Amino acid sequence: MRYLYALVILLIFIHPGCKPPIEVPDLRESSDGPGPIFLVDTPGNLEVIDSDGVPVDGEEVRIDNCKIADTVVRSIASRSTGSFTWRGDIPENARLSAHLGIGEAPIYLFSVMGIIPPINRYGPQTGEPPEGVLFTLLANGQKVFDVELPRDAATWTPININLAPYAGDDVELTFMVEGIVVGTKLPYWGHPEILISRETPRRVILLGIDTLAGGHCGWMGYDRDTTPNLDRLSRRSTIFMDAHSPSPWTLPSFAAVMSGRLPGVTGADRRNRGLSDNEDMLAEIFARNNFATCGIVNIPHLQEAGFFQGMDYQWEVHDHPAVEGLTQARNWIEYHFDQDFFMFLHLFDPHIPYTPPEGWADEFRDPDYDGEYGLNWDLPGGLVTQNHTDPGVWADFSEEDRIQCENLYDADIAGMDEALGEFFDWYEQEGMLEDTLLIVFSDHGEEFGEHGRWEHGHSQYEEQLHVPLFIKLPEQTASRTVNGLVGTVDIYPTILELFGFESGNDYAGQSLLPVLNGGVPDPDRWVISESTLWGPEIKSITTDTHKYILTIPTGAEELYDLVRDPGETEDISVEEPEVLAELGAIMEQYVSETQSGWHLRLLAGPELPLTVDLTISSTGAIADAELVGQIFNGTGDLRVENPGTINVNLVLAPLDTVEIRFKTNPETSPVTFSGTVGETSAMSGIRLGASGMDLVSLYELYSDEQPSPEGDDLDLTIDDPVIAFSFPDYTREDSRGAYLWSVPESLRAHAASLSPEQLEALESVGYFFE
Repeated sequence: MRYLYALVILLIFIHPGCKPPIEVPDLRESSDGPGPIFLVDTPGNLEVIDSDGVPVDGEEVRIDNCKIADTVVRSIASRSTGSFTWRGDIPENARLSAHLGIGEAPIYLFSVMGIIPPINRYGPQTGEPPEGVLFTLLANGQKVFDVELPRDAATWTPININLAPYAGDDVELTFMVEGIVVGTKLPYWGHPEILISRETPRRVILLGIDTLAGGHCGWMGYDRDTTPNLDRLSRRSTIFMDAHSPSPWTLPSFAAVMSGRLPGVTGADRRNRGLSDNEDMLAEIFARNNFATCGIVNIPHLQEAGFFQGMDYQWEVHDHPAVEGLTQARNWIEYHFDQDFFMFLHLFDPHIPYTPPEGWADEFRDPDYDGEYGLNWDLPGGLVTQNHTDPGVWADFSEEDRIQCENLYDADIAGMDEALGEFFDWYEQEGMLEDTLLIVFSDHGEEFGEHGRWEHGHSQYEEQLHVPLFIKLPEQTASRTVNGLVGTVDIYPTILELFGFESGNDYAGQSLLPVLNGGVPDPDRWVISESTLWGPEIKSITTDTHKYILTIPTGAEELYDLVRDPGETEDISVEEPEVLAELGAIMEQYVSETQSGWHLRLLAGPELPLTVDLTISSTGAIADAELVGQIFNGTGDLRVENPGTINVNLVLAPLDTVEIRFKTNPETSPVTFSGTVGETSAMSGIRLGASGMDLVSLYELYSDEQPSPEGDDLDLTIDDPVIAFSFPDYTREDSRGAYLWSVPESLRAHAASLSPEQLEALESVGYFFE
């Protein structure tokens, strides 16, 4: 009998889902003494001074995100003098780290407009003024260092100053600028920080690889050697075999990871240029807890959309080889190797166009292939939109072309993996890998004709949603493979629980810490994905066994059995009506809770402000009215005067984007918009739904029997087909203005029922239907 017991125990320990739990280290606090001092976070202890070191009354230092070349640094500047002081105690083993630069000052409405007066400051020193711009640091009046930069310096200059001689003292640090800065530029002290060496720093690298499909990774079972170096890391990690993305394209997917909230909650989608400042992003949480924060990003619109709130250093380019981003990451880490740090590292290589590094194409492509995609595969400009909306566009795309396309994609992955191998070899040799929390994931996958199209962003099928995810804990050396549904939206709560951090967000995911401790994912879990980039808005729910897909605004539903039909080739919505109804009810409740109601999005142009003076009234009560400030540097307010009226008096600064959301009770109460948007009345100034057209023009197309409205006021109900579920797409060159759409609470009751003639008319002005 004892042999039987021994056999049972042996089977338990060798089963991949039942290995002994990996010990999860305690990352909740550091015991290394005082944390770093980030001067940008202590504005109350910063004082503008003149050339003689005398405080300048009534002026505060500027804290700007200053971009020079490809790098954005959260920086300090004084517009009038360029100089300021800081006072405080210097800890033991401290050093001052900063970046020096001369950059453009952000232009804010009602703040700084036009030309900034030149700075002519010769400081307390004698002699001729410098030819360039001289940055000088004084400690208690004694010069510690100086660096002179050319006036046209186009890069940041890093500095690292030993403060050990001042340890234990109350010191006044004086940051002086001498020389001349002309035009709209300012001299910047880029994120000056007093760093104290730590014996056991907590290090976090969040490695997000763009467009890396789960089915093309070696550690996920792929039969090609695309990822040998990532495979090596995965053998020291917990691998999640069934991880899903909350969106099939980049912006909303990464937004969900960094905020912990789904796209339908944050509003991060094709209509949204920025995340609200109210979102509590991962970098902000780490920064609050004395971590140095950094974003190395290979696609600029993430930074522009406000993803990196809380990141003090950002490198942002587009479509550069992995080795360039990894070099930037290494440079930053070398300055912060002995600090608690958080880095978001984003690589872009697998994304279209597939242009593998030299030599890698030959490793994967068919030597006998003689088609037009020999060394480069891209969507020809005219086919980009057609690819995502019309599967028939690829009728002449041969099977050989398809295989070559996939070969070049794999070669891109392999070239990136080689660069990652070199980076992590260096990182491990420096003794940092063992103590690092490393999370590797992708934002979405890639389609290679599985459902008739290529690339991503247009569907909710598995080739676009099933993504890789593994987590390497500090000191972890053994691997564990976890089967069961999880989401990349779980990364946020997992980090919070690992470090014991608090968040201001009501996040959507589930912490994976119980799974890392040896448990299994919840078998009743479901994961929502949404926010398509191309065509109609499509949302889905994935469970361990099924996939439910809802197309908005048509209300079409699909259901697939992922166990029996993992390729999602057979719609079983008729065969399994109970499952369809159950998942459809979950989706209907989600949309009702997160997106139902009226949506008015206001966009200022890149150069001009936008003045909005609107009164929104209803015969019913207006409830839950809110101003969602995505990017807002302007002035004004949103006021609910009584239950039936909202007054919008806003001046949006250039590039601002703001959304006003509200509901009515009863839901179908008519709503009237009166007033002006810019110089235009509400009637012709508010664009409706996906068409981007005004009401008069749209109704003329929509129905010959529908009379064109008259007057300056705009009157609509929430279920009007011209706005119901009609999510606008801001692709027009003249996108400046106001856009209106609605989401009725009941998807089935209010899904637009349009005639073929109406569908054809709406498609002609920008709607997409399948």
